[in-house]
Amino acid sequence: MRMRCFVRFDRWLETFTDPLDVLGDPAHAVHLAAAFRRWDADPVNRLLRQNEQRFANRPVSARQINDDLRAVAEVFAFVAANSAEARQVLGPNPWSRVTDAHAAGWFRQVSRIPHQRELNDEHYVDDHALAQIPAALSLSASAAMRTCWSLAATGSRPPPAASTTRRPCA
Repeated sequence: MRMRCFVRFDRWLETFTDPLDVLGDPAHAVHLAAAFRRWDADPVNRLLRQNEQRFANRPVSARQINDDLRAVAEVFAFVAANSAEARQVLGPNPWSRVTDAHAAGWFRQVSRIPHQRELNDEHYVDDHALAQIPAALSLSASAAMRTCWSLAATGSRPPPAASTTRRPCA
């Protein structure tokens, strides 16, 4: 999945006259990340293969855009935190210019997505079923709880279980 994010980022860099501008002034990183966010939100720019054309008219979710922004920001953060290793692998230029401020500028564009419950036919519990859940829980737990309480009251240990992965009360 990360590779697709980087391919999209690479396609976006092709639109610059000088792609190294991304590694330029860290204060400008926020504006570049915002521009990438807008570019990435266009469904046409997300198509990497011919067979993905069926997605050309579908909106891009905020989560997908955040994944792309995070991927780029994490690379910048990694290179900034491991500059010696990055120079050995990537060479000194242009990666020596990357700072934590570059990563922070990209991370700042990641939007907060509030958790929303989906009430639809698949994720729906009617009132009757909802009323039965607490009753079923008390029935299934009552035997185990009685065992735990009686063992705790007598101070004894439970007998060794057949399986070591399940301990009803310890």
